[in-house]
Amino acid sequence: MYQVGDPPDLRSEHLEAWREDCKQVLRTYKAWCAAGRRDRHAHYASFLDALRREERAAQQVERDAQPTVSAEPQLSAFGSLTGE
Repeated sequence: MYQVGDPPDLRSEHLEAWREDCKQVLRTYKAWCAAGRRDRHAHYASFLDALRREERAAQQVERDAQPTVSAEPQLSAFGSLTGE
């Protein structure tokens, strides 16, 4: 989760890492599909590992996109304090 004032570079690095992990998932999937009988299990394991990395990267990008919750009360559009 990002804080106000966090450098945008970190969020873009996370997004780029996610994109690269997505590409790796596709590459490992294609390798698994093209693998011969002897290599199929190793390629499948590589594919699953790539999926795990992509999922972690996607979760980080999702956390980056969520604003932090302020501890201070916020005024709603109607002028009352929210959270009451």
